[in-house]
Amino acid sequence: MRRRGYLARRSTAKARRPTFGAGARGAWGFRRREARGDAGAPLVIFLGDSLTAGHGLPQDDAFPALVARKLASAGRPIRIVNAGVSGETTAGGVRRLDWLMRQRPDVFVLCLGGNDGLRGLSLRETESNLRSILDRARSGGARTLLLGMKIPSNLGEEYTSGFEAIYPGWRRRRAPRWYPSFSKVWAASPS
Repeated sequence: MRRRGYLARRSTAKARRPTFGAGARGAWGFRRREARGDAGAPLVIFLGDSLTAGHGLPQDDAFPALVARKLASAGRPIRIVNAGVSGETTAGGVRRLDWLMRQRPDVFVLCLGGNDGLRGLSLRETESNLRSILDRARSGGARTLLLGMKIPSNLGEEYTSGFEAIYPGWRRRRAPRWYPSFSKVWAASPS
């Protein structure tokens, strides 16, 4: 008997799953592969959403791979783990953090928060989750970099300005290294 419609397409389509980490399968069933790069180079984990994962792009064209290529061409090779998952929120990042930190990264790049803002999630909770991720990454011995996020103004001026104030606020505290806008990093990356 031949299947029709959605079920036929679903059963024959190859699922494209995010890849990150080392080994065969991750805690959520994601395929994982070895951290890419020179064996003696520092390990850099990029924790983020679809912008980090490179949704719709070949893995070698995702943001972390572009950063690795640019650093390698400057004589500073790194090993990367692209831990970007499409649709990820800061709460999801908190849940995955212990597993990621078992890899003992030298540098931890945090690119989360955009989906929290697009969904109108609590600003207090978003900031608390970012703080938790950064504190735990630092306590694990990693140097941290936080990439700022911007959101459209459709949720109102108060929410938008409150959201955008979260990221520069880190600079005034015991801040990690901070870059004001992920979109500016993205635009500066070679295409």
